[in-house]
Amino acid sequence: MPKNQDVRPSIDLYGVRTNNLKNLDCHIPLRQMTVLTGVSGSGKSSLAFDTLYAEGQRRFLESMSAYVRMFLNEMPKPPVDRVEHCLPAIALRQQSSFDHARSTVATVTETLTHVAQFFANMGEQRCVACGGAVGCDTPRVIAQRLDAYGVRLKIVVYVVLELAPGESAASRLAALAEGGYHRLWCGGEIVDLSQADVESLLDAKSFSVLVGRVTYSPAIDGAEPKLDERLAEAIEEAYRLGAGVAHADLLGVGSGGSTTLTFRKQMTCQNCGKEHPVLRAEYFDPNSTLGACPQCTGFGSVSGIDWTRVIQPNLSIKDDAIIPFRTPSTADRKAKLLSFCRLSKIPIDVPFSHLSPEQIEVIKFGSRGKMGFGGVIDYFKHLESRSNKFTSRIQLARFRGYYPCEKCGGTGMASIAQNVFVAGKSIGEVFPMTVSEALAFFEGIDRAAIEERGSLTSWEEICLRLRTMVDVGLGYLTLDRRSKTLSGGEAQRLYLSCGLGRGLSDTLYVLDEPTAGLHPQDTQKLVGVMKSLQAMGNTLVVVEHDTDVIESADHVIELGPCGGENGGHIIYEGDVDGLAASDTPTGAMLRERERTALKNEKVDLDGDGISISHAMMHNLKDVSVFIPAHCFVACVGVSGSGKSTLIHDVLYQAWLMHKAQQSFDECEAEMESAESEEIVEFGAMANATVTGFEAFSDVVIMDQMSGGRSTRATVATMTRAFTGIRERFAEQPIAKQRHYTPGAFSYNSTLGRCKHCEGLGTYTIEMMFMNDITMPCPECDGKRYKSDVLEVTLDGKTIDDVLNFTVEEAAEFFRADRSIYRPLKTLCDVGLGYIRLGQSTSTLSGGEFQRLKLATYLDTDSRSLAHTLFIFDEPTVGLHMQDVACLLVAFDKLIAQGASVVVVEHNLDLIAHADYVVEMGPGGGPDGGNVVYVGTPAKLARTDTPTGRALAAHGRP
Repeated sequence: MPKNQDVRPSIDLYGVRTNNLKNLDCHIPLRQMTVLTGVSGSGKSSLAFDTLYAEGQRRFLESMSAYVRMFLNEMPKPPVDRVEHCLPAIALRQQSSFDHARSTVATVTETLTHVAQFFANMGEQRCVACGGAVGCDTPRVIAQRLDAYGVRLKIVVYVVLELAPGESAASRLAALAEGGYHRLWCGGEIVDLSQADVESLLDAKSFSVLVGRVTYSPAIDGAEPKLDERLAEAIEEAYRLGAGVAHADLLGVGSGGSTTLTFRKQMTCQNCGKEHPVLRAEYFDPNSTLGACPQCTGFGSVSGIDWTRVIQPNLSIKDDAIIPFRTPSTADRKAKLLSFCRLSKIPIDVPFSHLSPEQIEVIKFGSRGKMGFGGVIDYFKHLESRSNKFTSRIQLARFRGYYPCEKCGGTGMASIAQNVFVAGKSIGEVFPMTVSEALAFFEGIDRAAIEERGSLTSWEEICLRLRTMVDVGLGYLTLDRRSKTLSGGEAQRLYLSCGLGRGLSDTLYVLDEPTAGLHPQDTQKLVGVMKSLQAMGNTLVVVEHDTDVIESADHVIELGPCGGENGGHIIYEGDVDGLAASDTPTGAMLRERERTALKNEKVDLDGDGISISHAMMHNLKDVSVFIPAHCFVACVGVSGSGKSTLIHDVLYQAWLMHKAQQSFDECEAEMESAESEEIVEFGAMANATVTGFEAFSDVVIMDQMSGGRSTRATVATMTRAFTGIRERFAEQPIAKQRHYTPGAFSYNSTLGRCKHCEGLGTYTIEMMFMNDITMPCPECDGKRYKSDVLEVTLDGKTIDDVLNFTVEEAAEFFRADRSIYRPLKTLCDVGLGYIRLGQSTSTLSGGEFQRLKLATYLDTDSRSLAHTLFIFDEPTVGLHMQDVACLLVAFDKLIAQGASVVVVEHNLDLIAHADYVVEMGPGGGPDGGNVVYVGTPAKLARTDTPTGRALAAHGRP
């Protein structure tokens, strides 16, 4: 193994024994980018996250004061002899989705927090009632108002006090005198209560109480107007006495001998006098009670009947423009509609879109005239009254949708925020901007004005976050875009921008496959961001398989030579040139990648398949495409080009609606005679027409976050092997003697699991403001089971020992038992031989989890796969180049058994192996949404598209 001869300072690790690491010594150069690579399961994450990051976090906690550490539990030290020159660490793990309904681009990146604070400080408020200017009279504002007169002023400051109901003038005057206020300002004269005729004042309903007599001199030579100390104190005292309202008579000014000014401490409309609250950041956050629109509670949209799903505008009423009135069960409603239209002289034989707005309104919502037509809406009211029935709920779900809230205009903001402006824009106008537009807007605001208002920090944080998003290629996203609508690549880059946009230095960044979900074209942008982070004085450790990232590294460490127990060794450490010349799996793949063969076999486009027509969801621009069956189809394109929308939101959702329609038909007897075209219309209501599902018995989606991701689900429970394993243990003599059933060997059963941890083997320590820590259960020492259950052995191994086997080890252990060996061997075939049977599925990467599910299908009867369509979402995530080959073999097995495979993917090796390629693009966001290529990989490599160019540089025809 080559030695690292670099004498620059480094993070030095000695004797690392975390998980499968074999007493490693390695060196991470400071302020450099180090890539950790190697086959799956070789120990990359163990070194990067479980050792390097864990030690950096532990030392950071130890650097805190004893008082702070009182609220934190002590973190365990990783199994390592010594770590020198360790830095505070930040971990950026894979993040392919955001599930919170309120999560947006602005909230994920914390841009919302800083924008809200910026608007609270910088905003010019307008009245919610009349639109007039809103403000309060601070000492600075008062000085400016007085200075406008341009002369020395004699000023009488006073407050007007109204008597409360039931309060006598005598008691109020007595209270004023007791408080030290002995003078009133009456008709331009001072009245001393100690000398005046108090009896004459007893009928008054209010009193003008004199606070002070002061002067004001205008500023000289353009200096900033400023109140002197006496005047400022008088105004403040008047505010206190007058409940925030003070009056000032300017003597000798004006035609009447004086001019009266009113000052208000409270934010007040200068036009109508309506009071407004003092601006706070919470008013600009739709997720807070103060800032959320009361109508939509901050979501910006409300649910209701989606008329675009109800009405097909290019058809006439006679030709079934009203979609829910096409079935036999609603024939009477259609007849009533036709009768009403004839009586009302509404045309029934012209396209619905040609009707007047008044006619459309009557058809939708009915008429209260003599004819008493309830409108189409009456049908939905009828369904809502029967919502306890399954068929009614299905029908309502078909035609429901979300609309922008009328009260807030879709912003989700309360009226206060909508009437505050910065540089002429309200916050409701800023968040619909793209990131690039928002960056230009904020950078265009006068910096001097920002500094004057003390908002420079918020402004810099906003610009830093927006600029980072632009740098990672997300400038086309709008700030109010819901996070759950992002593609996997967009979500990954957005999450990365959160960590990369903090402007830190002398920090250790540990990144987990940052290129996951990225098109090769986007990878170079990400490399540029990481290099910028390095230039700020940070140290980067990147777990990665992508060749572009590996070649951009300053230092490379490859672990191997295999996964699991056969891994954990450093098989190369040095620069990239040395890696390419080395005899390691990564070195070999770097040399061999130019020899990738591209498929060029013609696909039958006249056979079975799924036809998508006129898809216009999200950024799709009237897309029509055919997905052939019984072959391997790759849907490719740059991040945000519309791949996930086409496959997940159109194709798969149309399948779900197809199944829902079938369920509806089965439940509603009178709909059994409905024509199959009704199913097509179900898809058409989602702005796309999808046909061809009759060729499939099932459509299985294997995305990175679908079911089985609970902490109780493990690799063992996801396969049929665990049932056989538990049965074998129950057959052992000691188990029979104690009457143990197979259930006693299930950690999800109370029969044999540890009572303390309930079979999890761990417990979680809440770390307040840091990530929670998982520790072994002190009762069972992480073994999951009761001590008496662990006394049962199979060939000298307990059930805990078996669960700690890697899949490869377990397959060898149970080789003689076909029912157990077969599913384990299938896992090995898809490249998962290194994971452990007892490993929680929640710890698997998205790619590993998809391959785990794939293995469960490969282990089933081939006849059940013959008419199944499998949809995969970037299954190569977490795979070394060598492991991708195993995955392609598994896909070939599915195709050979008659199944169909559609993969959303960026990996060029996988694309090269596809039978048929659909490329979306040409760009992302608004620049995408078009089909730019369909055909074989070989022809794609000769096409001038983003993927075509990348494929041409990657393989050979």
